[in-house]
Amino acid sequence: MFFEITQTKDVLLHPRNFGKKASEELLKTLMKEVAGTCTARYGYIIAVTEVKDWKKGLIQEGTGHAVFPVTFTCIVMRPFKGEVFEARVTNVTRMGIYSEIGPMVVLVSKQQMPPSIAYDEAAATAQFIDSEDDSIITNGTIVRLRIVGVRQDATGMFAVGTIKGDYLGVHEEDL
Repeated sequence: MFFEITQTKDVLLHPRNFGKKASEELLKTLMKEVAGTCTARYGYIIAVTEVKDWKKGLIQEGTGHAVFPVTFTCIVMRPFKGEVFEARVTNVTRMGIYSEIGPMVVLVSKQQMPPSIAYDEAAATAQFIDSEDDSIITNGTIVRLRIVGVRQDATGMFAVGTIKGDYLGVHEEDL
């Protein structure tokens, strides 16, 4: 799920940042551009942990900006099919629940829930109720789920999950 990888990126530095504090500005710019982004190959980049090396900058003609190739290590989040997570429910509909695992949205459809769980039509807020143990799934509930499939692209990651199975469903602390 979490990995540390090494990457290289060209970082643009404005001419007003040249001088004694150029290395600090280079670091700030790198952190701002990289942290919180998603790549199709590695997943979400959570944080930059270390700047390993940066080469001399080359001035861009016409702009005056300098381009610095920077090599750094970062922590990335990339879930795989079959992994089990605890997620916070963010939306409940008749068709299922949407939950979040960090920056990733996971859909658990009604078909991926045990037969004992049913949508409660009479409730004031949207919720599912388990007839076996009277647990309730509503916004803010923590559920343990298994990833069934993951789709990722350059804009984000999305997953489909299930709460069918042993030790899956509403987290024990929420009961």
